[in-house]
Amino acid sequence: MSERAAVVAIALAAAVGLARAAPRVSPIQIGITTADIERAIALGRSPDVAPLQRFHEAYTIPLGDPLLDRLEIITEFRRVVLGTEDRVRLADITWGPQQAAAMLGPWRDKVSLVLHVTFSPRNVYYTMPRFDIVLYERPQPQAAGAIGPIELVETPRYVLGQPAPPGTPILGGLVEATYTARTLDRRGTYLAGIAFEGRELRRVEIDFSRID
Repeated sequence: MSERAAVVAIALAAAVGLARAAPRVSPIQIGITTADIERAIALGRSPDVAPLQRFHEAYTIPLGDPLLDRLEIITEFRRVVLGTEDRVRLADITWGPQQAAAMLGPWRDKVSLVLHVTFSPRNVYYTMPRFDIVLYERPQPQAAGAIGPIELVETPRYVLGQPAPPGTPILGGLVEATYTARTLDRRGTYLAGIAFEGRELRRVEIDFSRID
């Protein structure tokens, strides 16, 4: 084989390898089926941690900020995976598609963005300060066209991630903003605008075409 032919062969092999490794492009699912639920349960029960870790990494955006730790996306499909992992840790042998579908009931047609925040020990809060998360459509993200959540829930956290008892200084928390999935372009890319006490801190790209 000539040197040029060898280079071409190597390039083709690399291209094939990249194509096989590339993430599957499909829109987030809404109203997932029983088959989807069974697939999510199988993934959540997987004894191999590597596939689970890769799965969750696709839904997690590290922010690398002293205040803003990371942003997670929770779809119907991922919610079943997370629920299954919880049941596995509890050794719940009764967990199956019927139980998962019942758990999923309030979350049908919804997608959530969960912001993990950590406060400086020198600025301890006793209640959660106000955070907001809105979605801007691309390619022209305008504040006037921002999509707000239908629900926003803030959960303070104490030491080691435990819920904070009332009156206890909190060191962090979770901010879960929930949106109606059908109002979003499920193959689209958005910018999530994160605001703290009314001031926008940053915008983070969300690509819904890369997740279930």
